[in-house]
Amino acid sequence: MKKILIFILLVLLSQPALAMNKNEIVKYFISNQEPTAKDALWSAPDVFKVGVIDNKSNRNGYAQYVCSVLAESGLSRGTWVQIMDIQKIVYQNKWVRLGEAHCR
Repeated sequence: MKKILIFILLVLLSQPALAMNKNEIVKYFISNQEPTAKDALWSAPDVFKVGVIDNKSNRNGYAQYVCSVLAESGLSRGTWVQIMDIQKIVYQNKWVRLGEAHCR
């Protein structure tokens, strides 16, 4: 009995802490919980775009962070995260990539 309880506990602890589906991921990134992101969308089943304000810094690190959030929900494997300049999209209809990461 003790071994069964330990096994169940180990299984529960190994589950992602932030299990969300794709729609919930989008809601998380456009919420106040993630202030850097101004918008987010899945443009393809394996491409997640996050719109941010361009502060002239390389956003590859932020893209890696997005991969880590996706990993907590089991959505990272094979996902290409693209960080986009939201102002260029809104005002000039141009999709300018500021950073990216290929999640593993």
